[in-house]
Amino acid sequence: MKARVYRALLCSTLLASPALAQEGLSNKSYGLTIGASRFTLPEVQTGVASQGTGSFSPEAGTAGLRGSLGLSGGVALGSVGGYRAGVGMSAFLDIGNANSTAVDSFSGPGVVAIAGYATPGNTTLALVTASAPGSSTASANITHDTPSGGTQTTNISAAISNGISETAAKTSSGRDSFSFGAVSLQDAVQAAAAFGAVGTSQGGLFMGAGDLTGLQITTEISRNVVFTGADVTYALAASEADLAFQGYAGPSYRMLSQDLETTTTVDIAEANSSGVDLPQFAMIRDEDLDSHYLGGVVGLNVTKPLSDRITFSMGLEGGLYYTMDSLDGQESYAIGGAAPQKVNSNKDLRLAANGIAWSARLAPSVTFALAPNRQLTLGGTFDYLSRAATVSRAGAAATASNSYAGTDEGAMNYNGASTTSHALAFGPMWSFGPTVSLTGQF
Repeated sequence: MKARVYRALLCSTLLASPALAQEGLSNKSYGLTIGASRFTLPEVQTGVASQGTGSFSPEAGTAGLRGSLGLSGGVALGSVGGYRAGVGMSAFLDIGNANSTAVDSFSGPGVVAIAGYATPGNTTLALVTASAPGSSTASANITHDTPSGGTQTTNISAAISNGISETAAKTSSGRDSFSFGAVSLQDAVQAAAAFGAVGTSQGGLFMGAGDLTGLQITTEISRNVVFTGADVTYALAASEADLAFQGYAGPSYRMLSQDLETTTTVDIAEANSSGVDLPQFAMIRDEDLDSHYLGGVVGLNVTKPLSDRITFSMGLEGGLYYTMDSLDGQESYAIGGAAPQKVNSNKDLRLAANGIAWSARLAPSVTFALAPNRQLTLGGTFDYLSRAATVSRAGAAATASNSYAGTDEGAMNYNGASTTSHALAFGPMWSFGPTVSLTGQF
């Protein structure tokens, strides 16, 4: 068996690519790689708790594109037990973005609750609706203590008859809080709905109940992603007939940083011919989600010459990591209309978790010799990471209770101040895409 060493050692990056297996190369090598990839991350829960008749999307998928830059280098150490040995170092940086939208659309009776990281204390919010031929009614009654002192009250109600449609709304604003109530009645179809929202520096909440036909809640998520890492690996290389083999192993570090910008907007449908334009309520979240991976990788590359100047290689790699995840979130609430207002919550979200992750990579490539000491490689990567963090917003529905049973008649009441059940959740990250590498020896 004749031993060889690859000067551009195939270390564990998404980008590293092999140099040609050639005799007589010098003991040092370098590599520069650029690439692009399609990636998917775990879905993000919207935090909208919808029940009733309609089409609901409790999660928003996140698939996007990212660009890549990688650097690698290697040093030959000589012969070890009949094999050529070397040490390689590599680092990569991927930057990308993923945008997604989830929509909840009501087409009949139902209830909905959207709770912030925390919901406001010293607050009552009660919605009541009833419909019958010629006597539909709806009311929204809100009272809460403002963080700066004092009490804010928003009461709105309506009763209609003789086929008349009516929409009414009221907004009360303070320095660090607002409350909003709205009712919508359509006697011709015996439909009644009521809505209420509170936004304060101590938390926020939106509720809706009754016949919610036309209500649309849109959650837009922008996910800016940075994925980076570095490896140091020890490699042994050998050849058999026209095949060359390189095995490597060593410590590895990864970091996945996600900047999530989530905006949930509530658009209430006005009653036909009411002539009222209801303001939109929005809940805005800015969350930083960071994951650090400490562990190691092991891999194997197999290379076969296709001609004097062209070589085909296939790389396989696996990694095992201990992960440390954290989330830092801020939240705000906004109401539109003639006097729009935005309130920042002081109830920030802090979460942390630890776990184990594993990775796998398949990397085919074709290398072209440009000169005795310079190569161009066209490759592809298929990558899997078992644990990528996202955020779970389960528990928003627990902030309110209601007596609705498939109709638009009943009552919905806010249960009082609480911290909703936000938590870190996990799922896999996939990516695949092409790479172009320039490698050389000196």
